[in-house]
Amino acid sequence: MPAPPFDGIYTMTITQPLGESYAGNVITFKIGDVNANEPATWQQGQTNELDLSASSSALIPAPSNRPGPSGSELAETNIQVSAGTPLASPPAQPSVFQGTAIVDGILVPQGTIVTAWVGNTEVRIASVAPRPAISDTPS
Repeated sequence: MPAPPFDGIYTMTITQPLGESYAGNVITFKIGDVNANEPATWQQGQTNELDLSASSSALIPAPSNRPGPSGSELAETNIQVSAGTPLASPPAQPSVFQGTAIVDGILVPQGTIVTAWVGNTEVRIASVAPRPAISDTPS
C-alpha cells in the first residue's frame, strides 16, 4: 500500500521572552492562513502531542504582528541592564508542541507554515517536515 502523498509533522518550541509570562495562557495555532480548531495551554517544560485540524471554509484572516515579508523572523526584544541591576532569573523551560497538521481532512504538504499565537501576537513559526521513514526490516 503506497504512503499518502502528504505525511508531514510539525514540531514547535515556544519559549516565553524574558520579563514575560505565558504560564496558563491559551496558545492558538494557524495552519498556513487557516485557524486551527485546537487551542492549547502553555505549560513550562511540557512536551505536548497536539494534532491540528482546520477547514479552509473557515478561512478568516488573523492579526499578524510579524514585521517584514511573510516568513521573516520576529523582531527581537532588546533588554538593557544597568550596572548594579540584579540579573533576571533564567528563562523558563519552553513548552514543546508536536503533531500532524490537517486541512479539510488531508495532511498538509511538507513546508506548510504552522504559527502559534498568544492573544494577537505571533510567538512562533514552524514548517511541516516529512515524517521519518520506518524500516520494515527488523534490526
